[in-house]
Amino acid sequence: MEANPEYLPDLERWHLADDAGTAWFMESMLTTWQLTGTPDGYPAGTYAYAWHFNTMQTLLHAVEAWDPATQDEPNGYVKRKGERREAPDRLTLPEYNRRRCHHGKYVEEGACPHIACEAWTPPF
Repeated sequence: MEANPEYLPDLERWHLADDAGTAWFMESMLTTWQLTGTPDGYPAGTYAYAWHFNTMQTLLHAVEAWDPATQDEPNGYVKRKGERREAPDRLTLPEYNRRRCHHGKYVEEGACPHIACEAWTPPF
């Protein structure tokens, strides 16, 4: 998705793009950057989908590499909030669109470092 950041002072966040009925925004959180998706019909300033990234650059690179039409979620996030998103044409990339934990790791791989996560596997 091509991002063209435009700062919106009334919402205190950046508008990145509009894609398939969803407005995509970026905002600074306390220690991370958040990418949010607000579908048409949602009130201004709210979101259905949200992912946190460690840096603004990581977020912008992930957005540029992401195709919301075929990929459920962008790569590289460290935490998901909101609803679990499903891309409209997700069946074209079944390997990419496997179930992920809230920290972005594929559940069946068991590679999440967070102990309380469903995708965590003990190291022993």
